[in-house]
Amino acid sequence: MYQNEYEVVFITSAELGEDQYNAVLAKVTDTIAKYEGTVLVQESWGRRKFAYPIRKQKYGMYTLVDFVGPSTLPKELTRLSRLDDKFMRLVTVKIEDRVDAAVAKEAAEKRSTQRLERLNSNS
Repeated sequence: MYQNEYEVVFITSAELGEDQYNAVLAKVTDTIAKYEGTVLVQESWGRRKFAYPIRKQKYGMYTLVDFVGPSTLPKELTRLSRLDDKFMRLVTVKIEDRVDAAVAKEAAEKRSTQRLERLNSNS
């Protein structure tokens, strides 16, 4: 079955405890599963400084989730982020139309490896 491939990056408060952060991540992944999507790659980019304060905070926890799913899923993730004040920002980008999940997983893992190498070299 063909679905669209997306990446969602969300920012949560750096003040959240590990349990609260895991609960937010679980909400995202559970929503993807509920809408018959599949998580391909999940990356935690850690605590990073903002270019400008958001909600009077200077730091946030960045997370990326690469997934395949129906076209209604990004709207639901946006709705979820607006209902939960633990989300500071959330942006979803469509990577590709009509992909096979198995093929998309290989491509997502390759992009993830390259992205993490770049992130680690900049630290």
